[in-house]
Amino acid sequence: MRKLCLFAAPFFIAALAGCYWLSPAALAAAGGGALILLFPAVFLLGERGREVRRRLIPILLGFGAGAIWTALWTVLFFLPAQGVVGDHTSLTATAAGYPEPNARGSQVEVELHTSGGAVRAILYLTGEEVVEPGDTLTCRGEVVSASYARGETVFWHAARGISMLIYPDGAVEVTPAEGVPLRFFPAVTRRALTDALDRCLDGRAAPLVTALLTGDTGGLDTALTQGLNQSGLAHTVAVSGMHVSFLTQMVYLLLGHRRKLAAAVMLPVLVWFVLMTGAAPSVVRAALMHGLILMAPLLGREADGFTSLAFALVLLLLVNPMAAAGVGLQLSFAAVAGQLAVSGRLFAFLSGLCPGKRRKGLPWRLLGGVRNFVWATLSSTAGALLFTVPLTALYFGRLPLIAPVANLACLWAVSFLFMGGAVVGVLGLVLTPLGQLAALPVKLLAAYFVWAAEGLGSLPFASIPLNTAYLALAFPVAYGGVLLFALVPRSRGRVRPAVALACTVLPLSAAVLFSALSAGSSALTLSVLDVGQGASAALVSGGATALVDCGGNSLDDPGGVAADYFQSMGFSRVNFLILTHCHSDHVNGLEVLFARMEVEHLFLPRVGAGDEDSLEGEVLSLAAEEGCRIHWVETEEYDLTLGDTRITLYPPMGDGGANEEGLFVLAQAGDFSALLTGDANETVEAMLVRYLDLPRVDVLVAGHHGSKYATSDTLLDAVEPSAAVISVGWNSYGHPAPECLERLWRRGINIYRTDRTGTVTVTVGAG
Repeated sequence: MRKLCLFAAPFFIAALAGCYWLSPAALAAAGGGALILLFPAVFLLGERGREVRRRLIPILLGFGAGAIWTALWTVLFFLPAQGVVGDHTSLTATAAGYPEPNARGSQVEVELHTSGGAVRAILYLTGEEVVEPGDTLTCRGEVVSASYARGETVFWHAARGISMLIYPDGAVEVTPAEGVPLRFFPAVTRRALTDALDRCLDGRAAPLVTALLTGDTGGLDTALTQGLNQSGLAHTVAVSGMHVSFLTQMVYLLLGHRRKLAAAVMLPVLVWFVLMTGAAPSVVRAALMHGLILMAPLLGREADGFTSLAFALVLLLLVNPMAAAGVGLQLSFAAVAGQLAVSGRLFAFLSGLCPGKRRKGLPWRLLGGVRNFVWATLSSTAGALLFTVPLTALYFGRLPLIAPVANLACLWAVSFLFMGGAVVGVLGLVLTPLGQLAALPVKLLAAYFVWAAEGLGSLPFASIPLNTAYLALAFPVAYGGVLLFALVPRSRGRVRPAVALACTVLPLSAAVLFSALSAGSSALTLSVLDVGQGASAALVSGGATALVDCGGNSLDDPGGVAADYFQSMGFSRVNFLILTHCHSDHVNGLEVLFARMEVEHLFLPRVGAGDEDSLEGEVLSLAAEEGCRIHWVETEEYDLTLGDTRITLYPPMGDGGANEEGLFVLAQAGDFSALLTGDANETVEAMLVRYLDLPRVDVLVAGHHGSKYATSDTLLDAVEPSAAVISVGWNSYGHPAPECLERLWRRGINIYRTDRTGTVTVTVGAG
C-alpha cells in the first residue's frame, strides 16, 4: 500500500478547494475538522478496523495538512501581495528575463519590489525598451491581479507563482545592471540557446525545435499551433516528462549506461533544465520523479513510480498550493498516473496478440522491434489519455480521436528532434557553421513533423468538439468503455476488450452521425456563438455553411469556436464568410478560422480610410494568402443562396466609421427570418427602416452587443422580433445597456444573452 499516495491525493483536493471554493477561514476549519477525526480513527475503530485505519489515517492527515497549509499560504503570501492591486503609483522592479512579444508590444517577467518583499509579476512594455535580466525597471502604473482575465477567475499565472500584472501609464525607465545576478543565469542560457538555434535553423524548424527544447511556443505560427491542438500533439511542445526522458536518454548514451555516474551527472543537468525552461509544474514534476529514479541506485533502493509521483505532487503544492488549479499540472500528473496504471498491462496484452513473435532471424528481429515500438507507443499514449481525456473535455471541450495515430506517427520524430536540436544548439553556441552542418537532418525531421501534425489535424473528426447534445451524451458512455477495458480485472478470453471497444466506438460513431444528420435535416440552423464581447453567427442550411463575423474576447479563440461548431457537424468548409465590418471584435478570429477551415467567399463593405481601428488590410491580406474570393458590397444588395435559405446583404448606409458603414444581413428560410445589424447605431437603423422594405423578423441579433445607442425603438417597431439575441461578454462598456434591455422588455421580446446561456441556437424545421 502506498501511504504517500493516500496522503497526496487529499492534500491536492484541499489545495484545489482553496483555489476554487473555500475561503482561508473555511478551509482552515475543514482542515482542523479532518485532523480532529484522526482521534476516533486511531483509537475507536479497534482491531477489526485495522485495514480501514491504515487507509483512513493518511487520507485525513493529507486533507488536514493540505487545507491548513493552503489557508496559511494564502494569508501569509497571496493576500499580502494582492494589497498593491489597483495602485497608480511609482513602481520599481527587477527584470527576471527577456521581453517576449505580445499583442500590446512585449512583456517581461519581473520581481516587483513591495514593502512585503519581492513579488513575481509581468510588466507590459511598449516593445521598444531594451531589457536584460537584472536590469532595474521603474515606472508609474496600475497593478492588476493575475488571477482574473476578462471577468473570469484564471490560474495560468498563479500556478507559476505570478501574482501581478503591471500596466505602465507611460514609458518604463530601464537602468542596466552592472552584471547579471546568478539567479538569472538560466534565462541567459535559454536566450543564448534560442539565438543559436535561430542562426543554425531556418523557416519553421527553428521555432519548432526551440519549443521542444525550452517550451517557448511564441514563435510557432497559427497553422502549426492549430494542427498540434487538433491532432493531440500539443503536449510535444509543452516541456514535460517526455522531454526530461529524452534528456536523460542523451546522458545515458553519452556515459555508456553507467547508472551511478549518470545519476551524478544528470541531477545537476535536471536542475539546470528545470530553471532554463521556467520551472513549470509539469517540468518540476518530471525532474523530481526522474531525480528520485536516478538517486535510487545511489541510495540502494528500488524506485516506485506512484510514490515518486505523490512525492512530487506534495512538494509542488508546498511551494505553491495554487499550482493545484493549473491545467498543466493536472494534465501532467493525470498522464503519468494513467501510464503507471495501465500502460504496462496494455503493452503485455497487445504483445500477446501478435503471432510468431519467437521466430529467429534478422528480419524477424527487425519486425519484432517495429512491433514493440508500435505497441509501446500505443500503450504509452493510451495510458496518458486514460485520465487526461476527461480533463481535456472539461477544460477544452474536445475529444482528440486522432491522438493515438498522431503520436504513433510523430513521437519517434520528436525524440530525434529533441536530441538533434540539442546537438545543433550546443554546436551553434561553439561555432555556427558546425551547428548549421548538424542541422540538415533536423530540418528534414522538422518538415516531416509539421507535415504530419497539420495533415492529421485537418482530417475530418480528428478532434471532436463536445458542443452538441449527441456528443455530450455519448462521451460518458464511450469513456466508460475505456475504463472497462483499463481498470476492470481481466476476464477469461477476449470478450471484455471487444465489449469495451464496442462501448467506446459505437456511441461516438452514432453521435457523430446524428450530429451530421441533424445539420442536414433542418431548413436552417442559426447559432449566435459564445465568443465573449464580440460577434460571430453561424448558419447551416442544406449542407452549406455561412459565418457572419468572427471576433470576440473570449478565452477561447473566436475562430476556434466557429471551427469547432462547423466541424462537430462534419463540415470542413465555410461557403460564405460575411463581415459586417472589420473591427477587432468582429474579425480577430479569422487567422485561426482560415487555418482550420477552407473559406470560399468573403463579403465585406468598403469603409472610408479614416477609421484607424479598421483591420481591413489585415483581413484582405489573410484572405488573399488563403485563396479566398473577395466580394465588395458597396451600393447594391447581394442575394446569396445557402441551401434552403436566402441571405440578403444590404450595403452600408451610414457614414463616419466602420460601425456606421457596416453591412446588414437578413436570413430567410420559409416563414422564418433573422436580422443581424452589426454595430450600427440608431441613426443608421432609422435609415435602414426608411429605405428598405424589411419584413417582420423572428430573431433579431441586437446591435452593437446591446449598446444603448442601438436596437432602437424605430427598428423594433418596424421588424417586431419575437426574440432578441445579445452577443456579449465581459466588457467595460456596460453592455448590455439598461436602456436596450428596457426597450426589449417593454415589448415582451424574449431576450437571450450569450454571456449567460452560452451559444444560442435556433433551428428551423424543413418545410
